Amino acid sequence: MNRVFKHYMGRGIVEPLDDFRVTNPPTNEALLDALAHDFVENGYRLKHTIRLILNSRAYQLSSVPNDTNRGDFLNYSHYYVRRLLAEELIDSMTEVTGVQETFPGYMADTRAMTIPQGAPTYFLQIFERLKAREVICERDNSPDVAQAMHLISGQTIQHQITGKDGIGSQTRH
Repeated sequence: MNRVFKHYMGRGIVEPLDDFRVTNPPTNEALLDALAHDFVENGYRLKHTIRLILNSRAYQLSSVPNDTNRGDFLNYSHYYVRRLLAEELIDSMTEVTGVQETFPGYMADTRAMTIPQGAPTYFLQIFERLKAREVICERDNSPDVAQAMHLISGQTIQHQITGKDGIGSQTRH
């Protein structure tokens, strides 16, 4: 539960993620126990637990801290900003520009989030798209030079900006 919670909330109930020693107690033991109990009670259905987290008030809070929660990094009083996954990034660029991204072996209107495994494009490969049989929490989300260079001058961004059916093409006329 701690891995799933961290994936969606930006911080685990126990940090570091797998450090469940007695000397490293959870920030909210009752919440961790309740999530575990609910997971068991609902037939070990991960989808149910994810829905529970996503529908929680804590998940839906603003990421902009206010005067009362500016220094809070333990109680989930505001959303902790996290880096977008490769699929989220490419799909959001497609949404903003209106230029459809194509993936080899998939239909023209396929979204990156629906590709079950592998990295069919260079963009997804350098931004750590999941490989077969990996767990979503096993990704290395650390930025690197190849990612920065691809965002600055890579083919993906160029395609998104100059696409003939995109929002950018409408402003050039």
